[in-house]
Amino acid sequence: MLLFVQPLFVWYNENVESQRRLFYLFYVNERGIVAMAEVYSVLAFVLLLVALAKVIDNIKK
Repeated sequence: MLLFVQPLFVWYNENVESQRRLFYLFYVNERGIVAMAEVYSVLAFVLLLVALAKVIDNIKK
């Protein structure tokens, strides 16, 4: 799942250390929040798609 999300949101900086930082919808710092941000960003992305689908459904009615 994350392998498909990863190429869309990879964030490269000029700094060598921050090249390992990933930008998955949420900003990830160097500490240890990377795994949590991956999971939560996927959940947020799914919720965003569901919300968009509901809005489009309401417009059609």
